[in-house]
Amino acid sequence: MNTGIKNIKPSFWILIFKIHFVLLAIVVVNVLVFMLSSFTLKYYLLFAIKIVIIVSGMVLFFKAKQFARFFKWYFSMYIITPILLLFSFLVGGIFVAFVAALLLK
Repeated sequence: MNTGIKNIKPSFWILIFKIHFVLLAIVVVNVLVFMLSSFTLKYYLLFAIKIVIIVSGMVLFFKAKQFARFFKWYFSMYIITPILLLFSFLVGGIFVAFVAALLLK
């Protein structure tokens, strides 16, 4: 019996797709409401929603073949952004160490 990701029904991926964009809309509405008033979601609820958005974006990146071309690029940002962030953190650390070595000489 083969029970891999390929055997999951397409409706499951569409459900994740819909959940992703509904949660994204909730975050955008939360930001707009916060800008107009001082009301916002609790920080821990907002954090959990953001984590679900990021994880669902990463999962949908690997399954984006069935979606339109725009969504392939959109979901690739959920993979590329952490890699670029880690790279810039490492380069920034190396740059600061290089400047500190020059100044401490």
